[in-house]
Amino acid sequence: MNILEIKSLLLAHSKIQISDYYKNSSEFDYKGNLLRDNWIFLKLNESSRVRMTLSSDSNLMLCNDEYNGTYIYDIKNNQIIIKNINIEYPIAHAPEQMFFTLYRQCIRECKFCPLTYSKETKHHSLNDIFDRIKNNELPKSIGITTSNPPYLKNSDITDEICFLTKKIHNLIGNDIPIGVSLNTPSYNDLKKLKESGVHELRLNIETTNENLAKKIMPNKPLESIYNSINMACDIFGKGKISSNMIIGLGETDDDIIYGIDKLATLGSIATLYPFDPIDNQQAKLLNFKRPSKERIYKLAIEHKRLLNKYNLEPNNLKTMCCACAASHIFPGRDF
Repeated sequence: MNILEIKSLLLAHSKIQISDYYKNSSEFDYKGNLLRDNWIFLKLNESSRVRMTLSSDSNLMLCNDEYNGTYIYDIKNNQIIIKNINIEYPIAHAPEQMFFTLYRQCIRECKFCPLTYSKETKHHSLNDIFDRIKNNELPKSIGITTSNPPYLKNSDITDEICFLTKKIHNLIGNDIPIGVSLNTPSYNDLKKLKESGVHELRLNIETTNENLAKKIMPNKPLESIYNSINMACDIFGKGKISSNMIIGLGETDDDIIYGIDKLATLGSIATLYPFDPIDNQQAKLLNFKRPSKERIYKLAIEHKRLLNKYNLEPNNLKTMCCACAASHIFPGRDF
């Protein structure tokens, strides 16, 4: 299998268990705090990584021996999927990147989002963010995302992120790019973000199927997202805006391909996220499903074709999901 086939398979499985070798390794536990997040990041080759959920009921197992190094073994089919890979340790949410979530309460109530079902109200304090940046080895990039809490206007959140961005630049200089993810910022908000030193933006469309969007994103109209993306591409420049689309919400392949194309015409680069199951009874009743390896693979090929058609270079994006590319296939990094 080539790396695209391997990563499609791993993303479709999404879960992996660890062998006794790693269960008994204190270094494994300590370095990445892996049991806290229940995730593991695996570097497949020089440019590709994958994030998987640790689970005791997976058919895949992470193993290690002197002949194969660290490898992934398929228990069901009695074969090695890939060998001589490396475990990566996240700095804050992702390898090589500090990624912070400011707020966790949200008025959007998107049915596929864990924040909709979370009771957590924690604010990721600015002092904590500054301390973590000062006290760690500098990352390659910094990402900032947030929900929309009911007690704040969009402009309030923008002002806080602008303050944070300027403060970070004062601490570490301007060489490390900062990316920001918001919902539907206004033109004035976008201008403020650009002027504060934000390098690029992620404005997630989630799905392009109108009927589906109304059901699962009741407070996030597609028209508002497209307007923000269009304005952002004008202010930040072509290829500086990314937008997550989720595979597995009930959309068709044509919906995904249409979305990649429409975003590309605006100058934005889509990222295709396989749906992550949510541990909530209400969410489990919805018709959401992790896509198959065949679907992930097929859409990745179409994704690359359309980015090439519109002369969009995904490798130019330096922050957030595009820089990490562990939870999705990303043209230019994986193939």
